[in-house]
Parts: sequence; C-alpha cells; structure tokens
Amino acid sequence: MSASELRKELGKLCKGRGLMGPLDPGLVGPRLIERMTASGVSDSVDRGSVISWLTTAVEPLPEDLRLVAQVALGVHPEARKRFLGERLQWLAETLGRDERTVRRRVDEALVLLANVLSEEKAPISRSSARKNGWYFASIKTLVRLDLPLREVIEERRLVATAAALDTLEIEVSLPRSPGEVVRELSAEAMFGGLLIAVERPSDSLRRFVIKLPRTLRRGDRHSLTLRYTFPDPNLLRHYALTPLVRCDDFQLCLKCPPPEQIRVWRLDAVTPRMLDDSPAAGTEVMPDAANELSIEFSNPALGLAHGFRWRFLK
Repeated sequence: MSASELRKELGKLCKGRGLMGPLDPGLVGPRLIERMTASGVSDSVDRGSVISWLTTAVEPLPEDLRLVAQVALGVHPEARKRFLGERLQWLAETLGRDERTVRRRVDEALVLLANVLSEEKAPISRSSARKNGWYFASIKTLVRLDLPLREVIEERRLVATAAALDTLEIEVSLPRSPGEVVRELSAEAMFGGLLIAVERPSDSLRRFVIKLPRTLRRGDRHSLTLRYTFPDPNLLRHYALTPLVRCDDFQLCLKCPPPEQIRVWRLDAVTPRMLDDSPAAGTEVMPDAANELSIEFSNPALGLAHGFRWRFLK
C-alpha cells in the first residue's frame, strides 16, 4: 500500500479539531479504513475505534515525533484546540520552536506514521517499534569516485529511543536497470559495531544487521562507521539518503575524478522513483578545484531522496 496515499489521508484527519471533531462520512480515507480493518482493530469506523487505533500506531515513533503526531491529530490531552493552527501554536510554544519548524516536524511525523501503517502486516503494538528504536543525530558520508573500486564510508551517529537496543539494521538499495544483474557489494563495520548478517529482501536491496558493542538505553548516543566497496564501477550511479526514521543532519561529500570525466547533479528531496530517471531532472553542480563536492541537509524529509547523481563521460 502506498505510504504517500496514507500520508494524504492522515493530513485530512488533522484539520479542524482533528479526531476530536465530528467524524463525517468520508473523513477517514479508504486506505486508512483498509489498514485498520486488516490490523484486526475494528470493522466499524467510529471515532473511538479510530482514536484507539491511531493512538497505538504512533507509539513506535521517536518520542518527539510522537508528540507532534498526537497534537496534529488532536488527541493530545493538553492541545485539544478548535483549529490545527491553534494546536501548532501551542506546540511551537511548548517546544520553543518557530511555527515553520513545527509544520516541518508535523510533515515528518505523518510521513513516518504513514510508513509504519503501510508496512504493518499485523495489529500494531509496541513490539512494532523494532525498526524505530533509534534516530540519527547525524549521518556523514564520503563517496570515493576517484578510485578503481568505488567506495562509500558512512559515519552514523544514532540516539536510542528504545528501552534497550543491541542491534540495528541498515538498508542499502542498489541501482538496477531492467534485465541487469546486480553484483554484490562488500560491506564492513569499521568501528562501533559488528556486522553479523547480510540479508537480501530483493534483488536490489541489501539489509545489514549490526550488533552493537553494548546495549544502548533510551537516550544513549553511539557512533558507527561503515564502509561499502562496489566491485562494478557502473553499479554506483548515485548516492542518496532516503530517511524512514528521523535524521537531524545529513552531510555528503564526493571525491570525483577530473571534471572532464564526470557530470554531477544535485538531488533535493526527490521521490525515490526519480533516482533512476534522467539526471537532467536535478540541478547540475561542478566540483571545486580539489575535485570535490559537498552538500548538507538539515532535517532531511522522510521518504524523499537527498544527495547526488552522476554520469561518467570517459
């Protein structure tokens, strides 16, 4: 089920008094009804059932985004205002942030909630927080395009949101054209963890299971450094972060070959499907005198891709 469609339907529920207002026919969208029914919560679309279901559904979200989602949906006991704008003003004052930042947080919370709802195959409960037991304070990535074997080094600084966290999963999607055989990439946990498993959910997706050196408690911070090596130079055609959990800061650096050998385009919060489209859809950028490019995204939008795409000319 499309998470973007669920996101739109969740947005409709936030208008006016949110879930505390009249539940007019059609207010709860068909995809939300389908997910609620499939979760075994209720076959009846009444206010009590919807509130109970979504209140439970937001539990796996990081604590800060859980608060944002509750306020937006109108179910937070201290923010049951008549209009969404009044609730967001209350939230801005509570968090000490401006309204623009709060609105961005609302979008992040609803995107993440939509992803949680779209992925669930069983009734939503606290156990579904396994994939959301942390968020990233920062991700810093160096992509070496100047080497015969392309190399990516990631430094991920995470903050635990689960009561106890001892493993985490990092997913990497590989570019793949129709009929193309995807070759393996080599992965190594350089520091901060032990790579204990590599899973292949699909031909183009790799999931790396990392065992942490110690069990993290809620609020603990930890740094992890990973390195990926690509045996096929044509396999790596872009690098983009598409966050499904909160990331406060993303920095990406490319070390390029000489400028006559490459063209590079910037990807600013594009849909993941656009990653394999014509690179002309992005903004072309030029490496500096050291053949380097860098970019930084503060609070990159959940579910959208941020990074660079390139094409080798020689």
